[in-house]
Order: sequence, then structure tokens, then C-alpha cells
Amino acid sequence: MMNGASSHEGGQRPRAATRLKAQRDTIIQCWTDRVRQAIPAASAQDEHHLKDSLPRFLERMTAALMVAPHQTAAENDLDTLAQAHGKQRSGLKEYSLQQMLREYQLLREVIFQVLEQDGPLLPPERDIILSLIEQGMAEAGAGYIRFVQSRERSIEEHFRSLMETIPHVVWLCASDGRIEFVSRQWTEWTGRPSGAEGGGPSFTQALHPDDVPALAETVRQARESRGPLRLSYRVKRRDGTFRWCEARGNPVFNDDGHLRGWIGTTTDVDDQRSTDDALKAVRLELQEVFMQAPAPMVVMSGPEHRFTLVNPLYERLVNQDVLGVPLRTAFPGEQARILPIVKQVYETGQPYTWPELPVTLPDAQGVPRQHYLNASYTPLKDTQGIPRAVSCLMVDVTEQVEGRRHIEQSEARFRQIANALPQIVWTANADFFVDWYNDWWFQYLGLPRSTRWDDVDTQPMHPEDAERTRLKVQEALATGSDFLMEQRFRRGSDGQYRWHLVRGVAIRDAEGRVVGWIGANTDIHDQKTATARLEEERDLRERFVATLTHDLRTPLTAAKLNAQMLARKGDDPTALFKLAARISENLDRADQMIRDLLDANRIRAGEGITLDLSSELDLGALARETLEELALVHGGRFVLNAPQPLAGHWSRDGMRRILENLCGNAIKYGAHDRPVTVSLTEAGPDAVALRVHNWGNPIPPEHQRALFQQYRRLESAEVRAQKGWGLGLTLVEGLAQAHRGSVTLESTPETGTTFTVTVARDPRR
Repeated sequence: MMNGASSHEGGQRPRAATRLKAQRDTIIQCWTDRVRQAIPAASAQDEHHLKDSLPRFLERMTAALMVAPHQTAAENDLDTLAQAHGKQRSGLKEYSLQQMLREYQLLREVIFQVLEQDGPLLPPERDIILSLIEQGMAEAGAGYIRFVQSRERSIEEHFRSLMETIPHVVWLCASDGRIEFVSRQWTEWTGRPSGAEGGGPSFTQALHPDDVPALAETVRQARESRGPLRLSYRVKRRDGTFRWCEARGNPVFNDDGHLRGWIGTTTDVDDQRSTDDALKAVRLELQEVFMQAPAPMVVMSGPEHRFTLVNPLYERLVNQDVLGVPLRTAFPGEQARILPIVKQVYETGQPYTWPELPVTLPDAQGVPRQHYLNASYTPLKDTQGIPRAVSCLMVDVTEQVEGRRHIEQSEARFRQIANALPQIVWTANADFFVDWYNDWWFQYLGLPRSTRWDDVDTQPMHPEDAERTRLKVQEALATGSDFLMEQRFRRGSDGQYRWHLVRGVAIRDAEGRVVGWIGANTDIHDQKTATARLEEERDLRERFVATLTHDLRTPLTAAKLNAQMLARKGDDPTALFKLAARISENLDRADQMIRDLLDANRIRAGEGITLDLSSELDLGALARETLEELALVHGGRFVLNAPQPLAGHWSRDGMRRILENLCGNAIKYGAHDRPVTVSLTEAGPDAVALRVHNWGNPIPPEHQRALFQQYRRLESAEVRAQKGWGLGLTLVEGLAQAHRGSVTLESTPETGTTFTVTVARDPRR
């Protein structure tokens, strides 16, 4: 039943058996569907009768694929199944012999279609399957004919009909080697007679003369072994050309067990042989390409990973002859690292890439030298997808690795130096993506080491600078010019956004292309703030000088005019007295302005104001006297709360100036319809407190400290066109400090505005 040419081929037959066993139900279902479509009589059968003995037939085929070729224990059982199938089909209505034989053709097509979805079968496996199907077809046909002989034609006629349905040349060969019958396909091929007339010398004359002796020898061996026939020979076609054909035949025995002959088929395989020859040529070409490859290449075959192909560049790399040598023996010093990888690729069928594989190989003088190789290990599989060898392609990257390590060492030194600098240093790639900061960046921000300048969660850069930065980066990328701008970054120690001067310089390769950026951030916040303060102070000074010039000219001009009028009023004593008083008053005003300016400059210079503290005075009496004088100018809006006398060593002029400045501001900026309250209280055993309170718009907290700076005035004062130099509160604070005291301010919409001046009772101590 199984022909003798179907060998184990390295024990791979169980792969076909495994597929057949796993796909049995699929094959049965596909065959059932195909039979119902192709054979009208089959559509009338239920599934059980239609399948008949097919499941057991497939089981016998699976068993046959699992055993060695000479083990044919399932042959008689398979013959019985096939004959029984022929008998079963003969009893079905309108089920002809041709339709039953068509079932086996469809079975052959379905089996190969399903089993070869996962890859082609081995030739021996295909031979076994074809042989079993052809045997089943013959036995089923014989069984069919045997059981319908009484109703229809003779067994021979049915057999002839069977032969004519097979799309190959079918032949009967006697045990002595004579061809007794050939199907009509033989006539179509050769133009010679078919049937019984096509046998004998007529058959042999169609063969190539060189192949006839081989045919006779093959028949002799098959007769002795009582086994199948298989041979190749060339047949002369109608057009006079010889084409290679392959013949397969199974033995036929008489009822007494004697060999009657063989029944078989002949198939044109000339195109297939041409394809095989072309494949051999391709293999030779591939081998030549392998040997001429511009990189070291090697093929290691089998479980020992024996070197079976080695190109010249590989031999030059390793400086030894390794052809035919197992990997374990060729490189004993490297096998602990390389052998497991090659074994893994061979066993799993998965490729493996080992970048910069370090190996020690001898040079031309035999001196060991360190190499770095990019090694790619690839499994080489057979038609069944089983790895048979491992190829290795190597690229020597020793120079690149050593060059990169030199660069890495240079970068490490650069970063070490950069980390030692008390300045933020950074690098970026060609797209201006910052890929490294020195340690100072993270210490300055107080944030994790993964933080970049544009981090959306921590926002180290001020949000208002984001758009300006984006546009500047685009400009630098478009032009390749230096990146230079001022940005604000938040300092981790106090959360303050501080100004930095950020400068980035393009790094270019030999062709002038930008390959990266290097830059630094310099904290210029103090410098920028000082510059802004100087500019602001210069502006304040200019405005102050303008105001001072105007204010000084007013009393001096008045004094000058009054002095000019003295000559005209020389005969009027009363008029002269009034003019002299006005001159004195205006000169006092000018003198007071100059004194205020001088005292403010002393305070700014840190020198302090010199006061006469030798005399003791009553602060309540001084306050009452000062408020009465102010009331002559501003009306009776002042309220004094001084429940008891408060005596101390204070400067009369200094305390008066404090009171006049605070009350003057309360009148200017407070509510016009509400009183200004002055309160005097004790502030402990050695100090007193003077408070001036007014109602009106509160002073914003962010402006309160600035009020005590020289030349500073609130925007509300400028909007309301209130006159002043911006020295009043500076003088108040300086005078309070000269009395070993201080000034505080409280201002809210609910409680109004209160300036509190606290001074020591005896500042001389």
C-alpha cells in the first residue's frame, strides 16, 4: 500500500501525521461540502451515510504516516474499508462508479489543501498520502464493480471506466514486467494506442532508450520485495520531445496471495524537474553572493552548530580555519557567551541581534585584540519551518565604539566641569529639545531631575514668557543664529520668579549643519531689579527736581514781590510791617523745604537726623498747639484724644514735623467729610504712641512699604493732583528713628487708615 520511496527523512513524518490528526474534522467537513456540490447523488444522502468509512480511513492514513515504510500493518484493514465503501456506494440510488471515484479525487484535493496551509509537506509524506488514496480508489472501485457485476457490466469494464476517470496515465503491469493496459491519456500524450494494445513493445518504444534498463531493474526489485513501484523515465510526446515523468504503482495480489502485478499512474513532472534545476542554480548563485558579501558571514548547521559555510571576510576576521568545526571547538574562550545565543536561535526559530558584541580575536600576528561586532543571528528553516541551521552576519564596529567612548569620556568631563559651575548649563538636540541640565538647574529649582524648562505641571518658567520663548526658538531653528533672551524662572528656595539671561549657541558639524545647542542661564534678577530701581529713582528725581523748583520759586517769588513793595510803602508803618511779615513767612517756607530735603538726604545716606533732646516737654500740649494752627488752614476737622499729660525728652520741632506731615496727608487723601483723629497713649513704661487716623479709601498692602521710600507717591495722589515731593513719610520715619522709635501703618476698608508713631520717652538713653 505504501511505496518504498517514502522514507522518514530525518524523522519528520510525524509532522504530517500530527497535522492530519489535528485537522481531521476540518477535512471531513470540507470533503462533505465539496462532495455535495460536485456529485448530485450525494445531496440526497444524510451526513452519516455520506461520510461512511471516511473517519476510519483517515485514522488508518494517520497510522501509516506514523510508522516506517516497511510496516504495513494497516494495509489489509485499509483494503477492507475501501472495498466496503465501494459496496456501500453501489447500493445507493443513482450513485455511479464515476461519482464514487470522484469522491477520492476530491479527498486528495481537500487533504493537501488543508494540510499544506501551514507549509508544504515533505515529498515522502505526499507520496504516502497519494499512494493510500490511489489504493483506496482502486480497492473501492473493485469493490463497487464486484457488487454490481450481476446488475451491470463486467469487472473489467468497470475497471476500465475507473482508469479513464483518473487524470493521469493509468497502467497495469504484470509481475513479469509486461504492460498489460494503459489508459487513453497515453494516446493523448504519445499518439500511441491505449488499452491492451498500448502495452507490450508499444509502451516501451515510447520511452527514452536510456531509461528502459532502469525500468526493468526497478520491476525486478519490486517483484522480489513484493512492494510498490516507483521510478522516473522520459516519455516521447506527440511533438517528438522527451519529457520526464514519474510512475508510481501499488502491488495487486491474487486471492491466493501471489503477486499478480501492479496498478499505477504516470505523471508528467518535467516542469517540476525544471523548477528544481532552477532552484539549484539559484542556490549556487546565493552561495556565490554569500561568499562575496561585503561583511563577515557564516552558517552553522545542526545541533552541533558546525560551520558549513564561511565567507573570506569571516576567515580574515577570526584568523583561523573553522570550516567543518563545531562552534564549541572553534572558539572555546567565547562559547560561554555565544553558544547559548546560537542554541536559542536554533531551538526557538527566532532571530536575535546582539549589538556591539565584545569578542577577543587574534590579529594577523596572533596578538589578542578586543573587537566589537554587531551580530545578527538568523534561523535557516526547511520547508516545514523547522530550523536546520543558523546564519550569522557580523559588522565590525570597533572603530565606532571606541570613537563613541572617547566622545562619551569628553562629554563626561564636560558635564563634570559644568556641574562644578555655580551657573545653569544645558544642552539640546538639533530640534532644540533640551536633553541635559547640569546639577545647578535642579538645585536652583528644587525640583526632580526630570524637570525641563517647559514642564507644564511644575511650571519652572513664568507662564507669561512661554509664547515669547516659543517664537524665539522658532527663530533660532529657522536661522541657526544664537538664542538670546531674558526669561523668568522660579527659584525653589523662596518660590520667586527671577530674571535670567538665557543664551544658546548652535553646535555644527563639518558641513555646517546644526546638530545641537549648548547654552547657559545667568541669574540677572538683582542686576535687572537694581537697574529698574535706578531708572525709577532717576525718574522720581527728575519729577522731584521739577516739583522742588516750582515749590521753591513760589515762596521766593512771593518774598521778592513783597520786598519790591517795601520801597513803595516806605511812609506806611503798618504796610511795612505786613510786608516784612510776609517776606519772613515765605522765607521760612523756603527754609523748611530745604531742611526737609537735607534731612531726607541724611536719612537716605544712613546718617540720621540730629535733634535737640535736652528739654523736657508735654507731648499733649504740643499736639494741641499744632492742631490749633492746622485748624486755621484746614478748619475744625481735627479731634485730639490726650487724656493725660505725657512728658518726655523730645525734639519740639521734630515731633511737630511728624504731626504736621501725618495730619497733612490725612487731610489730603482722607475722606473730606470725616474727622481726622489724633491719639496719644502710653506704649509701656518707657515709650508713648502717637496715632493719626482718617477715613477714606484704604492703601493697598503692596503699596504700603513703598510709601516710606524717598520721592514715592501713590498713583491715587498723582491722579488727584495732590501737591507734594514724596518726602513726608520718609521724614516721619527718619524723625521717629531719631527718637529711638518706629512707624507702622494699618489700612482697611472697615477700620480706615492709621499711622502709629512709637517713640521712647527719653531717646537720650
